[in-house]
Amino acid sequence: MKVCFVMTEAYPVISGRGKHVGGAELQSWIIAKELAKNNYKVYFIVKAPEDGIEIVNNVAVFKIRYENPIIGYFKILKAMIKINGDVYYQRTGGFATIFVSFFCKIFKKRFVFHVSRDEQLDDGYPYDKPIIIKKLYRIAVNLADNIIVQNKNQRRKILHKKTFLIPNAIEINNDVFKKEDFILWVASINDAKRPELFVELAKKLPKYQFIMIGGASNKKLYEKIKSKARELKNLDFLGFKPLKETEEYFKRAKIFVNTSILEGFPNTFLQAWRYGTPVVSLDIDPDEIICKYKLGFHSKSFEKMVEDIKRLYEDRKFYKKISYRCKRFIREFDIKGLITKYYKVLL
Repeated sequence: MKVCFVMTEAYPVISGRGKHVGGAELQSWIIAKELAKNNYKVYFIVKAPEDGIEIVNNVAVFKIRYENPIIGYFKILKAMIKINGDVYYQRTGGFATIFVSFFCKIFKKRFVFHVSRDEQLDDGYPYDKPIIIKKLYRIAVNLADNIIVQNKNQRRKILHKKTFLIPNAIEINNDVFKKEDFILWVASINDAKRPELFVELAKKLPKYQFIMIGGASNKKLYEKIKSKARELKNLDFLGFKPLKETEEYFKRAKIFVNTSILEGFPNTFLQAWRYGTPVVSLDIDPDEIICKYKLGFHSKSFEKMVEDIKRLYEDRKFYKKISYRCKRFIREFDIKGLITKYYKVLL
């Protein structure tokens, strides 16, 4: 079976170069690589600095160079026709979803849409686009042969008959690592991630060391956070770091903090748990996994978050229990086990 992923912004994930690593793009690449290991013919269409075809981990990566979106989608169309896949997969929402969905309808191909954020199923999404785009997007999602959701909340939002609940996946490894006494925050610097709250945490807890990693999704906010971080001796603002470098911080971090107001199922939770790093999340806890399996804290208020961090930091016996649970629990998300669920979706 030939499966084609249309994920135009995924090249930084595949190449390890660039200034942005998207969660949807990372997940798509993890799935694509595992399918390729299991005898699927896998193709990946991305925007890149140069045109060409590159084989990476047995996946044929169609690199398309463009600045003008109209020219870009014309070139993407040519690549999709050339690949002549059995199934086309799209995950980012918006116009890309519309484009792939209608292509599949016209050319009689199977279309799989994978929800990456809860908001993608809200009425009026994409919020910043004209009404015609909103309506076409809704039609495009409904035309999907199968839809993958990440959590129960997303499943409740959709009435599509062929909906599959598959959590985000991660590649499990046996790396040896040693924990250090710092609290980590990793996300794109934008309003939805609320990075200013992590800066406030560092102010509230001056005896603890904090590290902040994130690219400039919002340049004005990025510079503001960078400036505020410089004022604190216990906060290191590192800016954007490639995925491989970020992994090293997850290995060594004592605690991972999430301050986002909106997520689907954060990849960063999986990255943290893989290395036995408890998660302290202000608002996000998909299907109440953190609370149910005791993998950290779902704080729900800033004041409680401060107290939760103190407990994990100071109570070594309690910390070891949580860390051990994280390392055991993450096995449920190993892509090697989850990949069989994708076989059913692609049929």
